[in-house]
Amino acid sequence: MPTLVHTDLKVVDEKLQVIGETFFGHSNLRKDFSYRDVLIQNHVTGCTMMMNRALVDLMSVEMEYDFILMHDWQAAIVATAFGKVGFVDCPTMLYRQHAINSVGAKKYGLALLISKLKANSIRKSLVDTTKQAEQIATVYRENFDEEMYQFTAKYSQIFEKGKLYRMCFYIRNKIWKKGLPRQVWQLILG
Repeated sequence: MPTLVHTDLKVVDEKLQVIGETFFGHSNLRKDFSYRDVLIQNHVTGCTMMMNRALVDLMSVEMEYDFILMHDWQAAIVATAFGKVGFVDCPTMLYRQHAINSVGAKKYGLALLISKLKANSIRKSLVDTTKQAEQIATVYRENFDEEMYQFTAKYSQIFEKGKLYRMCFYIRNKIWKKGLPRQVWQLILG
């Protein structure tokens, strides 16, 4: 069975001073997540991730990687869809953050949401998740059961539909980012 195990991290600055005892608390992420959760938001940090051979083999397929946002995210989606994900609720490493990190442990809160609004990145990130889902649906078509395939295919096409359709899709299918402010902006801008 394809299996992925990942751990928490301790967030530190350039001088290794702790700025977050737990990455998941610092960034307000889910420790346990469903397939629907991971389609819209990554919850796995690649540097803590372990995979078994079955998952490595399943991920060793040809695909358009331009549409895959992060390989750890792809691994989380594939493991959640076709196998199991385990979480070790203990920081196993220091996760160093500095002023020029392009990806990393962003402190969840109002300042982060405002910066994302200013950068117009909230809607783009939602659209990007649908492109990633389309690639996953195409590449793993034969691995999906019909219901999961249909859900993934429909999610991949929601930005081809109107705003009301997207809002209803999120609500009806319970596909949400974690945290009420993220969910509000998901409805408004998604």
